[in-house]
Amino acid sequence: KKIGHLLVNIHGQNDGQKLLSKANHIDFVDHYALSGNLLAEYKEIYSKIKETEKEIESLKCDESEKLRKLDSLRFWLTEIDSADLIEGEEEELSEKLKIIKNSEKIKMSVMGAYEALYGGDINACACLSGAVNTLSDAASCDSEMAKKMDELSEILYRAEDVAREISSYGSNLDFDEGELSQIEERLYLISKLKTKYGSSISEILSYADTLREEVKNIEFSGEREAELSKELTALREKLSICADKLSSKRKAAAEKIEKGVNEELKFLDMEKVRFGVLIEKDSFASNGQDKIEFMVSTNPAENLKPLVNIASGGEMSRICLAIKTVLSDADGVGTLVFDEIDTGVSGKAAGRIGEKLCSLGKKKQVICITHLPQIASLA
Repeated sequence: KKIGHLLVNIHGQNDGQKLLSKANHIDFVDHYALSGNLLAEYKEIYSKIKETEKEIESLKCDESEKLRKLDSLRFWLTEIDSADLIEGEEEELSEKLKIIKNSEKIKMSVMGAYEALYGGDINACACLSGAVNTLSDAASCDSEMAKKMDELSEILYRAEDVAREISSYGSNLDFDEGELSQIEERLYLISKLKTKYGSSISEILSYADTLREEVKNIEFSGEREAELSKELTALREKLSICADKLSSKRKAAAEKIEKGVNEELKFLDMEKVRFGVLIEKDSFASNGQDKIEFMVSTNPAENLKPLVNIASGGEMSRICLAIKTVLSDADGVGTLVFDEIDTGVSGKAAGRIGEKLCSLGKKKQVICITHLPQIASLA
């Protein structure tokens, strides 16, 4: 249902269609007037005006409200800045805290490993050294064993290095209560800031940048508002000029549409019917400053009325046919269905309708439900 009207227009006695929607009339006129580029320019200016007005509105709050907001922003910013946060420090501190809390267990483990490698009477390095010495006799006679002795020697050197590194690590594994307290306090501060300003240090620092920008905007809001007001005045002048150009193109197109449709109505044996395009000035909107509506009078004694108010289904179908013939290039819908467009018509008038449908069929896919041979014969 939402996309159907873009594909098929049904012109029947009781069916609504695109032509009967007043909202579409301005689009038909614009398409006919080839005002696409001008309309795009207008819409761009209109969009900029709305954005500028919105920004000005956001800057317009009383001074006491500005000061309250500024105090809050500065307090939050000071709280973050005074913490001197560094990305990655939380992970480092957490790891260090874990080591401190388990330092005794780690020290015992390290000492045991050192004893096994190098410290005891019987240790891994001593065994490896004995193996190297024992293998030296075989290595002097067998090149393959010489390679194995080299490999064992390399393992011995690496084991001795690891033993020294473990010993050094164990010797430095002493922490005082003050260091533990400092780390816990720092982690608590980071956790507190995370609950208020972001789920990570990176997010907190990013939020601080946002706060700085907000402070700057408020501190210079008066200057910014004056600057925006100037821009707004210039944009409104441009919009007015563009809207006037659009109106001129639309009026010129409307005159041609009126003339063309009235000629088509005469051709369709509807000399008493008059068609007009009503253009009224309105407030600036997204598509210009004009209100446009297709008007029709089926009685010479009556004034023009909105097209949607036409009572007779047969008249409506033929009027729509006349309009479609003139606007066929302006309507993007590719398939037109005319349901009993010949109601109340016969003879010469029916033949005229058939000719118009045939002409329209050169540009669109036309489907017609008819009881008259004058129309069917032209399919």
